[in-house]
Amino acid sequence: MNQGPLDEVYILTAQHVVLDNEYVRITFYNRHYIGAITDHQMLLGEVVLTDSGEDIAIVRVIMNDCQFRPVKVGNSLPSLGDPLWVSSYPGNRFFLSNGIMGGEMWGMGILTNHVHFGSSGGGVYNKDYELIGMVRMMSPPIAGHFVFVSKLMLDGYLEGL
Repeated sequence: MNQGPLDEVYILTAQHVVLDNEYVRITFYNRHYIGAITDHQMLLGEVVLTDSGEDIAIVRVIMNDCQFRPVKVGNSLPSLGDPLWVSSYPGNRFFLSNGIMGGEMWGMGILTNHVHFGSSGGGVYNKDYELIGMVRMMSPPIAGHFVFVSKLMLDGYLEGL
């Protein structure tokens, strides 16, 4: 999500994924990480912020001199019918799906993307590949709901860290 000072990286996920844990294991599956981190390597992350009302958690990870490519965060909400992509790790496997913004309910966006159990905390991206949301829950049979994310909101959360 964001790179802080001294190789600190802040990762956004769902609060119900980290529960009440102070520390969680972060597994990197993507080969975009450079240095000592390879596929399936785990690091320990500290849960530094939780918001159970919004189902958001922020985890700080020390990358041990490894480079990290942060995700660009969007500033606008998608419109009905806009294309969306979801990346998640259900069952410890990378999963990427595409769909459209299907509407809004309970203050969350509705995805037509295929979303599996275990996708919570996965990123929702717009047509410009900017992070605009996070998977919060699935709606059988395959769709899901996501909480909207903006740069302004995340900056507010990170301000006190």
